[in-house]
Amino acid sequence: MDVRLSKGLHYYMLMRQAKCFFKCGDDKYYMVDNSAPTKWVECEVIDDSNGFIEFKPLEEGYLNIRRTRLDILDSLRRGYIVEATPDVECSLEEWEEPLTCNINLHHSAWVLKIGK
Repeated sequence: MDVRLSKGLHYYMLMRQAKCFFKCGDDKYYMVDNSAPTKWVECEVIDDSNGFIEFKPLEEGYLNIRRTRLDILDSLRRGYIVEATPDVECSLEEWEEPLTCNINLHHSAWVLKIGK
């Protein structure tokens, strides 16, 4: 199956922020911070060629992602990548879970709300 995603289409992807780990003169080198929380980030397709698709995050602090077309299609099918449409909204949800009668466990997660 040969599916081409058009440049300019937007998708939500689960990503972690990047941090500067090395600076040489005016150049900075970044890597993904695996200790950072995972967040749904809206990305734009900037290239679809030679069997690879490249996404550019629309938020600061995240790195471009370049993956094979098959990986992207599998992630779309499994729900790890979601098409950004007007009825999809990303929000931070927080809730408390009773751990004991006096102590609550606090949870938080970035979620996509689909439909209004």
